[in-house]
Amino acid sequence: KDLDIVGLSGLNQTFLVPPSGINGVSWNLGESGSIQGFTILPDGARGLMMTNASVNVSDLLIDGGGSQGTIDGGAVYISGGSPTFSSVVIRDSAGRNGGAFYLINQASVAASNLLVEDTSSSFGGAFFVSRSTLTLTATTLTRKY
Repeated sequence: KDLDIVGLSGLNQTFLVPPSGINGVSWNLGESGSIQGFTILPDGARGLMMTNASVNVSDLLIDGGGSQGTIDGGAVYISGGSPTFSSVVIRDSAGRNGGAFYLINQASVAASNLLVEDTSSSFGGAFFVSRSTLTLTATTLTRKY
């Protein structure tokens, strides 16, 4: 079930543009693997959705996504699993709970070199964490509402 998704030209030249209302990439059955080297441009949905997945996410930009009134985790939704994030930028996302990240069900998430900017939500401007663990290293949060 391992799947590695690599944008060979890097995030400045490799774009994933899902249809409006459709998540960019979803891991729903406990998969593992990696995604790197993309810019994901979601519209009214999340960039990444993970359920019991252990995915390594690196060299990634999620620009936009979510909806403040209806979506938990504007850019990233994680239920269980142990994903890692490195050199990731999340910009201009919104969620009802967690403008950038929504973590539930014993998710254990580690992030380093993370930049979260211009996110908004009703609860948790950047992060909403419930019964889960979030470890941040070298992380910058700007303009969270």
